[in-house]
Amino acid sequence: MKSWIKSVWVKRLVPLLLLAAIYFGYKWKQSADLAADQAEADRLARVVAEVWVGSAEYRHDPKRFIVWRDSILEVRGVTRDNIQDYIQKHSDATDKYYEFSQLVATQADSITKVKDSLLKLDVKLTPKDSARADSIARLQKRLENAPAVPRQK
Repeated sequence: MKSWIKSVWVKRLVPLLLLAAIYFGYKWKQSADLAADQAEADRLARVVAEVWVGSAEYRHDPKRFIVWRDSILEVRGVTRDNIQDYIQKHSDATDKYYEFSQLVATQADSITKVKDSLLKLDVKLTPKDSARADSIARLQKRLENAPAVPRQK
């Protein structure tokens, strides 16, 4: 009686299974590396966007900006060397620079939208706000006096 190891089907299937395992292992490793690179780019883009927006906020107080920037970098666990390493790692790939700049722009836009919406929530119009209250009152009067249906020609 033959043993199962000496079977022809086992001899034919083992190399195919081994090749399939190598192929899927390679694909899994490749997708894991891509996900790690994307996560690193997202993390650095977020920090760069925060610093970029902060530089606009503190443009009149450079000393305060430097303290604020260093505290943001420390809280996020990023050093200037991390950013420089990322730049040098992708120095020959201009498409990576473009993708990174798009990530930074998207992050900066979302940060400014959030800050703008928070500022709008904090602003409460009172009659003391003369210029804004007057312009709003004039607009309200114009809207009250405006006809509901536009005039026909």
